[in-house]
Amino acid sequence: MRFGTRSFFLVAAVILVAAVPARVGAEGPLVLSPAKWEFGSIPAGTRAFLSLKVANTGSTPITVTVVPTCDCLTTSRSRQVVAAHGEAEFRLTFLAEQDEAGFVRESYIVLTDAEGLDHFYYWAHGFVIGATAPSR
Repeated sequence: MRFGTRSFFLVAAVILVAAVPARVGAEGPLVLSPAKWEFGSIPAGTRAFLSLKVANTGSTPITVTVVPTCDCLTTSRSRQVVAAHGEAEFRLTFLAEQDEAGFVRESYIVLTDAEGLDHFYYWAHGFVIGATAPSR
């Protein structure tokens, strides 16, 4: 069986998610808004965009790095220091490939230097509307 890049990243993400409990929001110093990315329905070959806000409710600065797990995801300003009681914004992009159709669930790995919260996952999901065959 041959695995592609997307399959490799998905398997790696599932293994890591199972191994590390996330402490975000009420249980930890970081609050993400929105809590997950639901991009709805988009046509194949198009992009969806999101401005992810990360708030630090703690009393010390936290370095946050957002890492895409597949070629279909990107981020700008992937590493930022979030001041104590401050906020940072990351611009995320999902590219629905031309040959893609159906439900999609991908993730970003979020790395931090916060004690007890070295990494967790930020999920992006939605539906890709595949290209229709040309009429004859």
